[in-house]
Amino acid sequence: MPKGSLQVEAGVDLNEKYYLGNVRYGLFDGFELSTNIQDMSYMVGDMEFSDPHWSIGGKFNIFEGEGTVSQISLYDVVGLPLFGDGNVWENRLGVALTSQLGETSYLAGNVHWSMIEAQKSSIGYSLQFGTQFSRKGWGLYAEHFGQYYEFNNLYTFGGLGLTYSFGDKVQADIGYVAELEEFSETSSAQIQLGLSVRLF
Repeated sequence: MPKGSLQVEAGVDLNEKYYLGNVRYGLFDGFELSTNIQDMSYMVGDMEFSDPHWSIGGKFNIFEGEGTVSQISLYDVVGLPLFGDGNVWENRLGVALTSQLGETSYLAGNVHWSMIEAQKSSIGYSLQFGTQFSRKGWGLYAEHFGQYYEFNNLYTFGGLGLTYSFGDKVQADIGYVAELEEFSETSSAQIQLGLSVRLF
């Protein structure tokens, strides 16, 4: 986020009853703070559970340039349980890389390490390609991501989505995400809606 910019993001998963509200602020050039509240409702047998979390984190650019690699960032996010049935906290530390492919397309990826309750560890990754057909109008993205739990179980996902830009400050998106390896009792495919608004 540029210095002094404030951006609000919100999303919902129509299948999993998953809600996310995120706020990002550019504290100074190359460094942003973020905070979000998310809630996922899930079923175990015939019982439904709610797992709301509050997270706070920071992202720091260690490299900015042009060409094949346009940005490398380090980030750390701490997630804390709120009221509800969930009671675990998580710390996520990672590195993100972005490559600008021309004026309207990009390739982005990240690798992160997570520690849950100081007991369980995992390594996750994501890779995303996106393009915008015009400054105002439609764009699309494709992504692949996964989580390597306890260093012996790898779960992977894939997704496709459409974006619509209303200009430089407002963007809406709709996406479809599917588990490439089903590992839970929940639905293996989700439809997600999102909205991003830069206030200043």
